[in-house]
Amino acid sequence: MKITKIRHYVLENPEGHGRTNLLEQVPDLLRIQYRHCGEARGPARQSFIEVETDAGITGRCTTAMRSDEAEVLRRHVIGENPLDRERLFQMLHKGTRWVYNHRGWFGDFDNCLWDIAGKHAGVPV
Repeated sequence: MKITKIRHYVLENPEGHGRTNLLEQVPDLLRIQYRHCGEARGPARQSFIEVETDAGITGRCTTAMRSDEAEVLRRHVIGENPLDRERLFQMLHKGTRWVYNHRGWFGDFDNCLWDIAGKHAGVPV
């Protein structure tokens, strides 16, 4: 079995109300501290990643991954065996951590691989 496609979806509801916590520095402390001071409002958004295989099995999950990170992922994993999760994890962790992105950027991809493994084995994950 091989990975054939990686899709990254961003769904947005412009009429919905998404929220993001805003931070402010706490004044007059000996060390730098931050606290939540409110919410920024905007459209409601949710991102998803989908990993498709040549066996017709697809793994999906929500993600915090950006579209440029999904492109880096595509370059590295298309054609790889999705059941070889540990090798792919080590490759992405050790090979891209300092070069491309922050640590753990590909964790949602790993969740998709577990989804594929469960579907392949016929068991829930």
